[in-house]
Amino acid sequence: MERTSLVRALKPLQASGWVVTERSDGGRAFDVTLSSSGLEKVGEAIPLWAEAQAAFEGEVGRDRAVGFRKVIWELNLGG
Repeated sequence: MERTSLVRALKPLQASGWVVTERSDGGRAFDVTLSSSGLEKVGEAIPLWAEAQAAFEGEVGRDRAVGFRKVIWELNLGG
């Protein structure tokens, strides 16, 4: 991911207090970690994600859903 896109994507997560960034030892790079409230938010999101995936599979069928995910994965990898 391009650096400016990553910084832009992280800003709202930082503003919400869900991620913390710190300069690494080299000075140019940043370490990004989830805060405790970020971990809580992920815990809230996982069941919702699972519910959405189940609903999607219920609509299109498991085999087609798996196929869609495979195509998307390949597109993301430049395949």
